[in-house]
Amino acid sequence: MPLLILGSALVYGALLITAVGMEHDYLFSLQRHLLSLALSAFVVPVVSTWLVTEFVNIASPRRLFDRRIHARLQRFTLGLIAGTLGACISALALALLDMSLPDSLLTGASAACAAGIVLVPLSHARRGHCIHCGYDLSGACILAGKAGAVCSECGTDLMRA
Repeated sequence: MPLLILGSALVYGALLITAVGMEHDYLFSLQRHLLSLALSAFVVPVVSTWLVTEFVNIASPRRLFDRRIHARLQRFTLGLIAGTLGACISALALALLDMSLPDSLLTGASAACAAGIVLVPLSHARRGHCIHCGYDLSGACILAGKAGAVCSECGTDLMRA
């Protein structure tokens, strides 16, 4: 899960650096504005992405976030996708609702929606299923603690998985 958060933080950090670079002279004359921009463009979206990720995984554990799965690149890529999607939704929300709602609320809600959109379709970790391929092992005669028990679909050693 930290890699997903890191991926989205990378996107939001790049946006923050771009925003600071575009308004270089103005921002350094007003450090308070810089703090506000950092909060609304980086801290709030990253924290909301993290909270939604935790909530979704607690409510219904995802197979990708199981510690036994070694899919670091997939987690990081999902974070990049969630961050990019959140930035696009934020830009649209800021353009449409800038005068009626605070920027931090818009960017946080956009990041939360984007994280939800990316996480909800992921496959669930189900009891009695192989953690790697999701194959239903309920019909297989696998005794708990039996050495050499493997998934009949993918061949994963179930004792080590």
